[in-house]
Amino acid sequence: MGKGSIDNAAAGTSSAAVSRTSVLPTIIVFDLDDCLWTPEMHELSGLPSVPVEGPLDPTDNNSALGTVGMKVPSRRRGGRGFDWGGYNSNSEEIVELYPGARLV
Repeated sequence: MGKGSIDNAAAGTSSAAVSRTSVLPTIIVFDLDDCLWTPEMHELSGLPSVPVEGPLDPTDNNSALGTVGMKVPSRRRGGRGFDWGGYNSNSEEIVELYPGARLV
């Protein structure tokens, strides 16, 4: 056996099992920010959880409606005028799908 090699028989594993686990990644991450939607999630003040409806076909306003984005809920507290995120009532944070993503 060469330096750094593993004796599979002594380890109780087959060579096929060792080669499969050494080739496959532990995790795969798809970063879809700014590919399918905008803005990027790290730019938001909170979790978007309020659906925004609009035409699914961005070229046809008469197309079926569906969820085309998500809005970050307001963080205002019962009329005290305190806004945790630093946004006034006219500013809304909406994550919206790009037109091409809406067609899929």
